[in-house]
Amino acid sequence: MLPPLGMYREIAAAHPGLRPGLREATRHGINVMRHMFSPVRMARRVRWLGGRAPVDLSGIRVPTLVLTGDPELDRVVPVRATREYLTLIPHARLERLERTGHLGLITRPEVFCRVVGPFAADAVRADARRRVV
Repeated sequence: MLPPLGMYREIAAAHPGLRPGLREATRHGINVMRHMFSPVRMARRVRWLGGRAPVDLSGIRVPTLVLTGDPELDRVVPVRATREYLTLIPHARLERLERTGHLGLITRPEVFCRVVGPFAADAVRADARRRVV
């Protein structure tokens, strides 16, 4: 079971070579089939959000990491739309995961951890310093 072609490009970019790309795409396709999403629930959430007023994010004071992948590989959310969080959340920091798109946590878990791990550790240390003062 292979994922849609748009997702295959992202998976293949993260796992260069025909055999590794096909192996990872097949593994991802099986995982998708095992854990099916619900279009009904997704539509319900979209309708619920549609009736809400825009949320003011300028009051966020905690460390915020905005992650994107490569613009040409993200077929789910345009990277330019994700980058808008940088204008909405003060002090938000942007990191880009190379050779992946929307599925960076799945396709490049080691890179994801190298980015998110230190960010989280810094946030914990900063919080501990604030509590001591």
